[in-house]
Amino acid sequence: MIVIDTHIWVWWVQNDTTRLTVKYQQWLKENETNGIGVSIVSCWEVAKLVEKGRLTLPFAITEWLEIALAYPDTAILQNLTVNADMTPEELSKLIVREYGRYYEGESRGSVTKVTQSATNLMMLENLAQALGRFATVLRQLLVEEDIYAENAIYHAQRKAVRFDDKDFVDLHDFLKLLRDKYAGDSGEMTQVINEVMNLMILEIEPQIILANVALGVRFERVKGLSIYSPVRGYSQFYEKSDFAGCGWGEFLRVHNDIN
Repeated sequence: MIVIDTHIWVWWVQNDTTRLTVKYQQWLKENETNGIGVSIVSCWEVAKLVEKGRLTLPFAITEWLEIALAYPDTAILQNLTVNADMTPEELSKLIVREYGRYYEGESRGSVTKVTQSATNLMMLENLAQALGRFATVLRQLLVEEDIYAENAIYHAQRKAVRFDDKDFVDLHDFLKLLRDKYAGDSGEMTQVINEVMNLMILEIEPQIILANVALGVRFERVKGLSIYSPVRGYSQFYEKSDFAGCGWGEFLRVHNDIN
């Protein structure tokens, strides 16, 4: 954790980009995951500056401090202090919830796109097996030159929500688009799609996605799991990953015509 100066804190909270240089903005962004702290002295300094008329805030000082100190780490630590026996599952849900509340607020300006989730790694083997069956069905339909499957895959690849790394799509969104677009007669195709999608529904136990927050345009379709799905090409690095071995990597190679 780093502790920031009072003036940096004020500019950051108020999203004052005229004073908070690009260098400082980048530095704060890089350190957010490690935690950013504020000294109690900074709270006193802000109150004194307002009292002496040397600082004007958009809210009353008590309200401003409440917003400024709403950094998610504070709420998370407070909850852990009260409930020291919190399970890893409960903690993961708490972290996602508090960071979601933090980014949803406007204390540091509006946020266009945010997504964060917590997953149950014990369930990944189930997901890999279901995706393997799904990939096998897709490969077979491509071999059979099923035009409906080809059109549906093309549609889903280009319409699914993508992230900063454009080679990754939200898995649930990709599957839903594929299922809705497919007009062929393969009942097995629909069955395996539903099987994978059901694993990502929060209400169904056991859960693979424990918590999910998605903010911003189109991101309301994000359900918490992304998957490698490049429109063209295929990374040699992905080939070395454990997940590629479930059959998804082979499907991508066939679909993108990689020898």
